[in-house]
Amino acid sequence: MKFFCNLLWHMLSRCITHSLKYSSFSPCLVKVVGCRFSYSNETLDEVMLKSLKNYLARNSITIEKLPEDSKSILENKKVAQLVHKSAIDLVNLEKSFEEGNSEFKHIVGYVPMTPLVNRLDKEEINMSNDNSSFNFIIRKYYKHIYGQCNEVRRSGIIGSPGIAKSVSLLYRLLSHFGQYKDSIADAPPVLLHSCRTDDAHLFFNGSYWQVTDFMTEKQLKGILKEIRNLLYLADGPTSSKGLVEGMKGRTILASSPDIKAYYEFLKQGRSRIMPGWSLDELLESKPFIKKELSDDEVIRRFDICGGIIRGVLTTQQVHDDYVDLLDRSIVVEKNRPSPVIDDLAKDGKYKTSDIGDEGPKFSHKIYHFVVDPETFKTTHVKFASPHVTQMLGNIALTKSHEKCKENLKSNVSNQEKGFVYEEFIKNCFKLSVESLIYGESNGERSIIGKSATMHYSRKQNATTLIKAIKDVLQYNRFNEIRIFDLAEGFKCLDFVTVDTSDGKKLVTLYQVTMSNDKIISPIDIEEYAPLLKVKDVTTKFILITSCKDYSTIKWKGSTDDTNKSIIQKWSPNMSVAFVDPHQELVNIVAKEEKKEKKKDGVDELELKEEQQ
Repeated sequence: MKFFCNLLWHMLSRCITHSLKYSSFSPCLVKVVGCRFSYSNETLDEVMLKSLKNYLARNSITIEKLPEDSKSILENKKVAQLVHKSAIDLVNLEKSFEEGNSEFKHIVGYVPMTPLVNRLDKEEINMSNDNSSFNFIIRKYYKHIYGQCNEVRRSGIIGSPGIAKSVSLLYRLLSHFGQYKDSIADAPPVLLHSCRTDDAHLFFNGSYWQVTDFMTEKQLKGILKEIRNLLYLADGPTSSKGLVEGMKGRTILASSPDIKAYYEFLKQGRSRIMPGWSLDELLESKPFIKKELSDDEVIRRFDICGGIIRGVLTTQQVHDDYVDLLDRSIVVEKNRPSPVIDDLAKDGKYKTSDIGDEGPKFSHKIYHFVVDPETFKTTHVKFASPHVTQMLGNIALTKSHEKCKENLKSNVSNQEKGFVYEEFIKNCFKLSVESLIYGESNGERSIIGKSATMHYSRKQNATTLIKAIKDVLQYNRFNEIRIFDLAEGFKCLDFVTVDTSDGKKLVTLYQVTMSNDKIISPIDIEEYAPLLKVKDVTTKFILITSCKDYSTIKWKGSTDDTNKSIIQKWSPNMSVAFVDPHQELVNIVAKEEKKEKKKDGVDELELKEEQQ
């Protein structure tokens, strides 16, 4: 009889809930008492919260009684209190941070539950001594990306494996409780579910419960499904170990880019991509996560692993294991390149919805996505690191070269040929490592540039581009060359390199053309004139052409008085370089020769000569 009444009550509550969606009546529910019916002013949420409270009272034990019982639901109020304290501290930290009262670009938060970080071993977790809490970096993206998750009922935080997506869910947990400063008991319930281990962490009514084998708790799941103000945070669902479907509340999942794990669930929701870690972020976070590492070691690891914090700020053994797996993936990719290698750094080629679409053929250790930090959608696909570029870049560049030569021989339009030639020239800079790009200038072979690391800051026009260039000149402390790949719309400009290596500061503006009649407008080039005034910086303009007869810059309106002054100002800094795409690739891109080692500022060769 009790089972029948419970079943009848469940069916009635669903029907009434459905009816209330289309009714203007005041919400009320019908209670089943024995087999008779009575009316109540309680809402469905209130009834389900009461059911949850009663269920937990009957089926859980407190941590003090743990030795006496072995139930799978364990209550620990202290955890809830510490999380609430962490949440309030976070609110204060964020406020101070936004007011500019911080020396850091990121915030350090903490939670007292290591089991939530199920991807890390205990020896990898930085525990403070006072409250045995797990310290983590609150990245600048968290507030914005999780703020967007409030716009829909189902959201996915997707990203490369090892960038701390699981940890980022803790930020959403703290921000949830940070809204209730007086008491955590006032906050709606939160369920944090680690799908991989099937452990769940439930916060409700001012307390906390840890639930082992959560998916087997059918009655508990049934109650939680009906609570419309529940926040469900699901970590790492897979095709074999999924999340709870059909939640009436808001669900946010964190997943690696395996589309099978979340595709069906997010059909009615939205996915957002968590950016990888920059080198600046890792260096700034090092003192809080792995302070014993030197800056040089962090830079070395970043050059191998890229923006994967799991492979960088970790123990030596974990780092070595990650590198071993990465190198195995590189060997596989060398023998059988995936289609994505053809679309490296191609603007907008790979959309957010494409992530994971290649399944096991797509290695996310080798290829990483560049993410728009405002929309959290993918913009480019790139090699994960300089190490990967060094191992695979020549394959990608060779394919680009072959494609270029084939297209130039085909019957496609001149415009299409121009696009392909431009893409090949850009790839010469992007896909080679420590290489020189050669062309002919004034009939002689000369260096027209050096290979560079992609810089993916947002650039809408000349003004924002100049600002981004100045930022690199001022803050780039890694002794490297950056390349700015520009979208359509920039006048007389296709890409830019900024060279801060060896203590110099060189900005080179490039335009690529196959036209023998290319004309430069003085008014257009003058948009970049502020770069000529930057102190201690040399700015050049190089026109790269496939036409050997094009040897000097051709100006538009060169007889106009205004144009004359602009031409006179720019001409000493401008040149033309001929690059024949049909020649051997080694004659276009060649490895930079290593410089002689020096002792006390004197070449070893000079020392030998003096000794003789």
